[in-house]
Amino acid sequence: MKKAVFWIQILILIVEFFVVVLLGFEIQGHMDPDNMMIEAIVLGICLGINIICAFYKLYIDKK
Repeated sequence: MKKAVFWIQILILIVEFFVVVLLGFEIQGHMDPDNMMIEAIVLGICLGINIICAFYKLYIDKK
């Protein structure tokens, strides 16, 4: 299970990287507030999933 959590975190980090790149293009480009809001929400969801995975890995290590 620990290996699955590790791969989930890797996939989430890849998604976060691409969303940050898109957000950078959005800031340099036409700055559509709707797109920026969607990207910010996706980043927030990814961060939440990453935090849950980190706490789960800490919980597994204490057992």
